[in-house]
Amino acid sequence: MGILTLVPHSASALGVFWSSGAFTIGGANLDGTAVNGSFISGVLPNVPAGIAVDATHIYWAAFDPVGAIGRANLDGSDVDQTLIPDITSPVGIAVDATHIFWTNDYNGTIGRANLDGTGVNQAFITGASVPLGMAVDSKFIYWVNQATGTIGRANLNGTGVNENFITGVGIPTSVVVNGSFIYWVNLEFNLIGRANLDGTDVNQSFITAGSTLSGVAIDGLFIYWGNQGTDAIGRAKLDGTDVNQSFITGAIEPYFLAAIPEPETGLLVALGSLGLSVCGLLRASAQGRHAGPSPRDRTDQNQRREPEWQGCQAPAHAPSRRNCEAPDRGLRDANRRELERDSSPGGASRTRLSIGQSPRTTAEL
Repeated sequence: MGILTLVPHSASALGVFWSSGAFTIGGANLDGTAVNGSFISGVLPNVPAGIAVDATHIYWAAFDPVGAIGRANLDGSDVDQTLIPDITSPVGIAVDATHIFWTNDYNGTIGRANLDGTGVNQAFITGASVPLGMAVDSKFIYWVNQATGTIGRANLNGTGVNENFITGVGIPTSVVVNGSFIYWVNLEFNLIGRANLDGTDVNQSFITAGSTLSGVAIDGLFIYWGNQGTDAIGRAKLDGTDVNQSFITGAIEPYFLAAIPEPETGLLVALGSLGLSVCGLLRASAQGRHAGPSPRDRTDQNQRREPEWQGCQAPAHAPSRRNCEAPDRGLRDANRRELERDSSPGGASRTRLSIGQSPRTTAEL
């Protein structure tokens, strides 16, 4: 997240956003009404992952088949699906007053660019271990290292990197901060953790979330999270009380989230991330620990395998869910992303984002 600027906002205006297993970005009012699962559509062939907001725009990381950063006005107009094109497996995203930051899951880096998409640096920070969700405040950048079960932190200029700022966070997927605390998602036990901004007073089970927990977001009064298993978004007060696992219903497989604050605070919180997956993703087995980013069956470090579409005969460059047959939850399951653990010959494993079963052409994620 990032405390970016002061903006007026009404609880009866769209203020909660999520990336969806329907390959769209959804939105709802801060009071949970006016749910719109297709607030921004047409993200295919890319898959929306992390989301962030600032005073004027909503941004998202489009994961595959060719990664990009997209942007639109807060009212959903002027959609640009490739504000920053040709990005390697972007997942988490955060913005501050001057820059866009994103995680590159595949190569363990964090990228940065100007808010207008110029000045792209794909390796602004290196050495992360399957970085997924990320956040930013007025001093630091934060990200989750899913392979090592840690939260990393660095100065805004990319120096002072600490990959083990907070440790022992299970299978982290998403992180967010406000002026007092840092919050994160632990997919392993469907928990939301919390700690002081200096990394002390760690509470690994601050909130017990619902089914297949994904992304997390906060505004000035509440914390929100995605329950993929029930197509719902949960909400609680920032002190962890008044937990409502179905504050917003009908949100198809919500992944990463972002929220605009309540009018009482006027603080714009940009965050997102999530958690992790794409399309139903976060279905990881809780057994074993991710030890490193070694992909399976990779003979050439630069060789990648393209995503596969489950049950689909999809065009190579424009996969359409209309060409898929899904036996269970309808068309949205046809292109379901699965989170799976891959093992390298040396025994190291990582969480891998994959789509389906039918080989297409290239990219291991």
